[in-house]
Amino acid sequence: MSAIPPSIFGQLDEVRAKTLFSDFQRRAYAKNSFVINAGDNSDCFYLIQSGKIKIVILDEEGKEVILSILGPGDHFGEFSLIDGQPRSASAVTMEESTLLIVSKDQFRECLAENPDIAERVMVSLTQRLRDADRKIEGLALYDVYSRLVRTLSDLSMEQDGKLILPQRLTHQDLANMVGASREMITRILRDLAIGGYISIENREITLLKKLPSAW
Repeated sequence: MSAIPPSIFGQLDEVRAKTLFSDFQRRAYAKNSFVINAGDNSDCFYLIQSGKIKIVILDEEGKEVILSILGPGDHFGEFSLIDGQPRSASAVTMEESTLLIVSKDQFRECLAENPDIAERVMVSLTQRLRDADRKIEGLALYDVYSRLVRTLSDLSMEQDGKLILPQRLTHQDLANMVGASREMITRILRDLAIGGYISIENREITLLKKLPSAW
């Protein structure tokens, strides 16, 4: 079978993992597909095998706020399986993606039989709550520039001695993540590039040096 996402199942032995994953449904989604919608009553948990998913909240006019961007090995959809409430956010593919779909019964059985996985789910939920706290703090206390700098720093990863944002995000994506207009994000990124703090090539942002705390 194809590669198994590491994620919360990463410590299972190979035989147990293959047995477990063979029971899960695999489904491919085209780019810009809604996997789940906020308000839905759903009984599935999702593991990302390939592709990229954004978790968003949409208003009545279609304006979106991006809560997080997930990639291979990440998971989503566990909230509704735990508390039985409707989906609190929507999940939309940002590129062609393949997901493993775990039913509610499979999810609960897996947690009951594998306490280490249950512990990793709790750790993941805790991290997401901490991330939500940081986002709320940023929206309440910081200006757009400061929120953008925190987002760029949080998303960057060291690669070949450079700090690079591995996710190729549009200016609109970044605007939706920090709660700002696309025009303002474009202006700030342009100024940072002119100042020699970042470089942008084919939508890949590289942090060349420490970003100023204020602009």
